[in-house]
Amino acid sequence: MSCPGIYYSEIAIAGMCFGSDSIVAPKTMDMVKVFFNPDYTQTAMPADVKIEALEFIADIATHELKTALDIGQNGDEPWIRHPLVTPAARIMGGTRSISPGDVLQLDGEWFMVMALGFEKI
Repeated sequence: MSCPGIYYSEIAIAGMCFGSDSIVAPKTMDMVKVFFNPDYTQTAMPADVKIEALEFIADIATHELKTALDIGQNGDEPWIRHPLVTPAARIMGGTRSISPGDVLQLDGEWFMVMALGFEKI
């Protein structure tokens, strides 16, 4: 079994991937879908979001919006290399962090990232 996002020694047991210091969730785990809003710097309210204009960026293997936001921040390493992230092919070279104005989708519901927390669209 190949473990996506792990570039060092890895072991796969019962559908879980174990590396030296991380675990990659099996494909059946809940996902938060990350969408960049091309107007994120100008979108102040969820009612202003144009769903059809959003750009799919990545899936993050979590069921928590806050966890997805935390993972979606660039630090010493680009966030798209995190073992719980499955990025869209076009951003494999890197991308910006998830920011207020961007949109997350969980269980078919849409949430705008706000300066503090999330607001359902």
